[in-house]
Amino acid sequence: MRWARAVWVKAGIVLVTGLLTLGSFLLPPVVPEDAARSEFSAKRSMTHVEQLAQAPRFSASPGHSRAQEYLKQQLSEWGLPVERHRLPMTLPSQPWESDRSIMVENILTRLQGQGSEGAILLVAHYDSFFQSPGAGDNGTGVAVILEVVRALTAYGPLTRDVIVLFSDAEEWGLLGAQAFIGEHLWANEVAVVVNLDGRGRAGPVLLMEVTSPALLHIFRRVVTRPWAYGLTSLFYRRMGGATDFCVFRRAGFAGYHLAFVHGADVYHTPYDCPMQLDLRMLQHMGEQCLALVHVLADASESEITNASETKMVYFTLPGGWVVAYRTRWNLLLAGLALWACIRMWVERAPSPWLHALAGASACLLTAVVAVGSVSLVLHHIVPTETVKNPTVGLVLLGMTGGKVVLIFYGLHAQWRRLLSYTALSWGFWLAMTALLLGFTCWLPYGHYLVAWPLLALSLVKRRATTVGVSYLAYAVATLSFFMLWLPVVYLGFIMLTLEQPVLILTGVLLGSWWWQLAGAPLARHSP
Repeated sequence: MRWARAVWVKAGIVLVTGLLTLGSFLLPPVVPEDAARSEFSAKRSMTHVEQLAQAPRFSASPGHSRAQEYLKQQLSEWGLPVERHRLPMTLPSQPWESDRSIMVENILTRLQGQGSEGAILLVAHYDSFFQSPGAGDNGTGVAVILEVVRALTAYGPLTRDVIVLFSDAEEWGLLGAQAFIGEHLWANEVAVVVNLDGRGRAGPVLLMEVTSPALLHIFRRVVTRPWAYGLTSLFYRRMGGATDFCVFRRAGFAGYHLAFVHGADVYHTPYDCPMQLDLRMLQHMGEQCLALVHVLADASESEITNASETKMVYFTLPGGWVVAYRTRWNLLLAGLALWACIRMWVERAPSPWLHALAGASACLLTAVVAVGSVSLVLHHIVPTETVKNPTVGLVLLGMTGGKVVLIFYGLHAQWRRLLSYTALSWGFWLAMTALLLGFTCWLPYGHYLVAWPLLALSLVKRRATTVGVSYLAYAVATLSFFMLWLPVVYLGFIMLTLEQPVLILTGVLLGSWWWQLAGAPLARHSP
């Protein structure tokens, strides 16, 4: 009966924490077309996507010319001046290729503000890949900015000017953004950039990049449903992504890069059409963009221009709480976690060091075998296009994650024949502290994934002298996985799919580690 009660209590903890975590990350409801003119409506924005994504919009194509005329028409209807910035640009080429040029045509407009401070620049490229209608990449970004501009015209003049840049030839090597920065006078008046882009058809809109702690503070203050993780920039580089924001960041501009990446199976394909898009994603992007413009318009010059690229650790907790601190605090957190682990080691009469080292080696070897074997099979057997489909990929993620856990516990049971359970448990703690040191040195943006759970669990385990506190230790481990690791595993899945499965499956494996740590027999009583 005691065993059955423990199982039910632990299952309840997993269910409640999982539902709370997933429920807090839901996308916003779609605002209808008849909403107030000053609000953002995904329904209204979708009409622009449908007009833009009727055919591919690569440079000099009929669809490209049609999109230019549509943008001019929409901006003119709202009484805004339209400027077509034309400039010949040289296409990127290999050393053995001859230089080729293309006529880049950016489309710009400007909403005059009441002040004289630097302007806000909204950027989205309106061209598409040569064989794709480009609804997601990047008809959504253009449509969102059009709806934001319409809402701003209904709201009235802001303090700052708002410059809108629909850039051309992004798919040809970010040429439109380069032309604007290098040749347009308005580039010298820009204080902050908000770049919108897409690489899929659904999912949350992520804060891919932010250039300064001050701008991150503004973002976390005004965005109600944030998806902000410092690791997304690392994932994006692993995807091989390059957007107009890369050009602005290298040129020293401050700003944000917002994008969605779920559903990469339609990216740069003929299937990237309006009917594939999730309206909630459009609503999510539009609400974030409109909120940022309103707040940035009233922000002081020091808040925006303080663009020192201080490295920041930031992540989102359930409820929309964005935690952010400088990476230099990682050393302090690592020191506190190590101190708590050492105190527990001293107070709990551990196994001999050699036994603990043997347990740690067994744990690490088990992790390498479990993740490596499944990743190898997945990488060489499953077709790339199959795992890019979000539904199929999610099923594969569940299946492969389950295989990792089964292999892990199967090997763990074999190790029990050679080592005591206590030695294996202390081996887990040593392995996690080694992982903590590795994150501190080589992956500072993901340091929180190990430091905070290890610190919390070690403090709870030190006081785990009753069955209730032991359950609390299990709850801490479960919360750590769902609140910190589960979003990262999900982001790794939607950004990397399962083409690079080691990172994703390692996250699944570490969930087992936390639960193993929580149930380790280091207390006088355990459930």
